[in-house]
Amino acid sequence: MANITTDLPRTGAVDRIADTVFRNLSLNAAGSDKMRQYLALDSLGDDELAKRGLTRQSLGSFVFGGWR
Repeated sequence: MANITTDLPRTGAVDRIADTVFRNLSLNAAGSDKMRQYLALDSLGDDELAKRGLTRQSLGSFVFGGWR
């Protein structure tokens, strides 16, 4: 994932544009099985994740790879 840093002030218009772009990218990514699994796990409470041996910080590695 790319990180973009700008010196633009965070105005209402910039926030709305950023939110729209992020929302569209998220909707496109939500079509993948792994993203659906991630979102389902992310919607669980921390106690439910703990019952499954997971933490919120470990979800990305668990779903998308790198889990040991």
